[in-house]
Amino acid sequence: MKKMISMFLVLSLLAISLTGCYGSFQLTRNLWKWNGTVGEKWTNELVFLVLNIVPVYAVATLVDGIVINSVEFWTGKNPVTADKGRTIKVVSARDQQAVLAFYKDNRMKMDLFRGNQPVQTLYFEKDSAGNAIAKDKSGAVLMTAKTLNDGSMVLLDSANREIAHK
Repeated sequence: MKKMISMFLVLSLLAISLTGCYGSFQLTRNLWKWNGTVGEKWTNELVFLVLNIVPVYAVATLVDGIVINSVEFWTGKNPVTADKGRTIKVVSARDQQAVLAFYKDNRMKMDLFRGNQPVQTLYFEKDSAGNAIAKDKSGAVLMTAKTLNDGSMVLLDSANREIAHK
């Protein structure tokens, strides 16, 4: 048993040292983001403590550090996000946060949060004419941005009424 544990530790250290990859720790980040959406501040704290006592965070970090980040280093793709075909960006200001998911087919999903509570989800895509369209969760068109022949842009509401022109 001691030889097995020693071998595992040596192989783990070898895997980490050979990759030289700091990595994105996406599994741990996803767990942390999920923890922030469970409920109010005290509920989130309680879940956080339980996940640390049980050592869910420790296991996620270990799996990220040894397996997932090594795979990401050697293949260039993180197995936690690779199958989703998207790139995630997070923009924060004070207690507000926007999580932007950019998909390979030129679509974008934007999840808006205030104080770690979800506020709204918007979807952006291009139509056949190249106009940018914003939709809500149900698929209803909220706004359309059109580029005119003179290079200016017009923003239309759901009824195709002009909201802004620049």
